[in-house]
Amino acid sequence: MTTLAKLITKHAFVDIETTGLDSAHDEVIEVGVVFVEGGKVVKTLAQLLKPTRTLPLVIRRLTGLADETLAARPTLRAFAPTLQSALKGWTLVAHNAGFEKAFLVDYIDAVKAPMLDTCELVHYLHPELKSHSLDALVRHSGHASGIAHRAEQDAHDTFQVLASVLAEVVHKRRLADVRDLLATLSLQDTQLSLTAQLEPHPILSLLERLKEVLEGEPQELKLEPSHSFLPLRAERRRAQEADHAPPVSRHAVPVA
Repeated sequence: MTTLAKLITKHAFVDIETTGLDSAHDEVIEVGVVFVEGGKVVKTLAQLLKPTRTLPLVIRRLTGLADETLAARPTLRAFAPTLQSALKGWTLVAHNAGFEKAFLVDYIDAVKAPMLDTCELVHYLHPELKSHSLDALVRHSGHASGIAHRAEQDAHDTFQVLASVLAEVVHKRRLADVRDLLATLSLQDTQLSLTAQLEPHPILSLLERLKEVLEGEPQELKLEPSHSFLPLRAERRRAQEADHAPPVSRHAVPVA
């Protein structure tokens, strides 16, 4: 089993495109879901949706979508049963997950799907980055899709970013960092501690699996410093004593 298979076990990466940023007034016009099981993409779901109003100019330019393209598509309400059936039993993953949840809250809550925010997780693992936007993290990971602001591709990019970040943590053997992060998050009296179902939050579950992977990795070899308060290993001590043995006298010593 690969490292990624142990970490991303049954996760559905979700992205949406909308007519604007206000979930109280704006509408979803596209849903994209990439289902990853055992570290591999096993299926995808992409659906354009018809809003009740014409698309704002900025959204047409951003997504490349037109009113004519969406006119014959189902509404979100009509598509909801298909979406709920597909998401049931999966841990959802989104970048800035609060945005997706605000627009899809009724459908997500109905199937009791836990949600992991990759933006939040990367903030914890890489606080030093200047930007944690999806575009910035795609560039940081070296994964360039060439397509932006389309739901299915953004869902694919979110998966690639998470996979890249986790692989880097394993490669750099950041076990101490992961242990510290787990200890800190587990003590916080926030939604990270427990969900309504009294199950570990998805971020904590993923970090626990990441810790287990790191604990199974061989540790880096380090030179052992020589100090008066830190005894050397026997083989090192013998070698050092041999190096510092007193020189043999060149003068003849008379025997009585």
